[in-house]
Order: sequence, then C-alpha cells, then structure tokens
Amino acid sequence: MVLDEGNVKMKNKNCIKERASTGMGMHIVISTFDRPQGMRAEDLIEKFNQSAPIYRDLEGLIRKHYLLGCEDDKAGGVYVFASRDDAEAWFTKDRIAWAEERFGKITFQRFDVPIEVTTSPPMITPHPIPSRESQ
Repeated sequence: MVLDEGNVKMKNKNCIKERASTGMGMHIVISTFDRPQGMRAEDLIEKFNQSAPIYRDLEGLIRKHYLLGCEDDKAGGVYVFASRDDAEAWFTKDRIAWAEERFGKITFQRFDVPIEVTTSPPMITPHPIPSRESQ
C-alpha cells in the first residue's frame, strides 16, 4: 500500500487535523511518573507484575508496556488501545486516582495513531482517526 500526502491534511507538523477516511482509529496513552523515593527498580517491577493481570482481558486494549527509565528515575506505561473511546473508557477519574495512590503523580499523554508499521510480518497499516474540528 502506498500512502501519499494528499490523504492527510496537517494542522501543524505535530498534530493531524483530519484524514480522508473517517472513524475511530488506534489510540495510545503514555503515562509517566517519578519512581517513588526510596523504591528500588526491583520493587517497582514487582508492582508492575502485580498489576499486569488486570490488563490481560481488558476490552479494547491491544497492548500494554511497562516502562522503567534507563537514565533517570522515571517510569510509566504505554497503552495501545483499539480506539480513543476504549482509552477514555479505561482512564476514568477513579482509575487515575487508584494509579496515583500506587505510584504518585502521573502525567498522561494521548496520541491518535494515523499509521502503524509492523516488522513481522512486514506491514504498513493506516488507521482512521477522528476529525479534530469539533475538539
């Protein structure tokens, strides 16, 4: 599949305004937090292991990666959802409060996924994203 720039209109180079296709596409949420003071990496990994089963059958979640900073005391997660609606259904105020009780103040960044590249098998997949005109 070949994509040309005519399929995507840019609001600015960092934010896709709209795509020719319509619908809800993949959505990624990245959470980051400072490792709680005095908590060793091994202890944090144990907390990650304790929470991992929660995500096994989570509707709309494609993948979750736990993050541990290599050069600092940051940690977090990358959540790949099938749609923005799925992400918003998961990240409620109560869910965020629960996570912040465990890890402290968390920063969340949200991203639409207009194109996905897979290396095995090799594939480039465009994902429709919602128009941002109404946001």
